[in-house]
Amino acid sequence: MTQPKRPISRSSTHIEFAPLILDLEPEIKEEPKKKRGSAKLFSTIVGIVIVIGTVGYWVFKNDNIESKTKKEAHAKKSTALIISDTSVSPDEKKRVFTHGVKNAKLMLESLNGQDIIKVFIQDKVPEGTTFVYEWTKNNEPFGKDDSVRGFKRGDSVAVKILLFDGGNYGSAKILETEIKNTPPRVVEGQSATLDGKQLTYHLKVVDADGDTLTYSLVEGPPGVTVDQKSGVITWLNVPEDQQKLDLKIKINDGHNGEIIYPATVNFSKVEKEKLTAKSK
Repeated sequence: MTQPKRPISRSSTHIEFAPLILDLEPEIKEEPKKKRGSAKLFSTIVGIVIVIGTVGYWVFKNDNIESKTKKEAHAKKSTALIISDTSVSPDEKKRVFTHGVKNAKLMLESLNGQDIIKVFIQDKVPEGTTFVYEWTKNNEPFGKDDSVRGFKRGDSVAVKILLFDGGNYGSAKILETEIKNTPPRVVEGQSATLDGKQLTYHLKVVDADGDTLTYSLVEGPPGVTVDQKSGVITWLNVPEDQQKLDLKIKINDGHNGEIIYPATVNFSKVEKEKLTAKSK
C-alpha cells in the first residue's frame, strides 16, 4: 500500500536553509580579516624585499668597490711592470757609475747643411741620472752638448761621457777620433739668372778643409754644362715653355770627400729674370 507523502513544513525549510546562511555569514564577516591579513603579508613581503634590496645594494657596491680596487691595483701593477721593464737595475746603474757607458760611438752626420759629430749611446739611462758631455778639439774645450760642429781635416776631436745623478759623477768613458777629411757642402743663397735664352746658375759651395773642388754634371737635360773648376752651370738654349730644370751635380774635394747635389731651378712665367734655385 502506497504511503502518502509527508508534507514539508515551512519550519523544516527554515531549518534546512539556516546552515547555508550560517555558512555564508562567516565568509562575509571574515573578508575584512583576510584583507588585513593580506596587507600584513604584503607589508612583510615589502619589508623583506627592502631588506634584501638593501643588502644586495651594499653587496653590489662593495663588490664594485672591490672590483675597482682590484682593477686599479692591476693597472698599477701593470704600470709598475712596464716601468721596471724600461728602467735600469741598481746593478746596471752601479756598473755604469763604476765602469762608464758600454755601448757608445761617434757618428758623422749632416744637419741643416753642416757636418756634425754626434754621440750615440745605446745604454739605457738609469732613472734620475743624465749623461754629461765634455768635448775637446786639439785638447781645447769644444762643447758640452751631445754633438759638435766646426772641425776640419787633421783635427783631433774627443768627448768625455759621464753619468751624473745630481750629486755625483760616475766613471768617464772617452771617445776620440781624428778628422781625416770633411766633405764639401752646398750653402744657402743659390742664384740663377736668365738672359734671353741663356741660363746661368751659380752654386755656392764651401769646404772646411779648404780643398780645391771639382764639379761634374751627373744628371740634366741636353745642352746643360758645368764648369769643372768654378761649378757654374750654363744652359744656352732654354725652351720657351720651360717650367723648371732638375739637376744633379757631383762635387769632389780630391781627398775622398764627395757629394752629389740635387737641385731644381724654377722658371717664373711673369718675370723670367726672377728665378729661384733650391735643393730638392
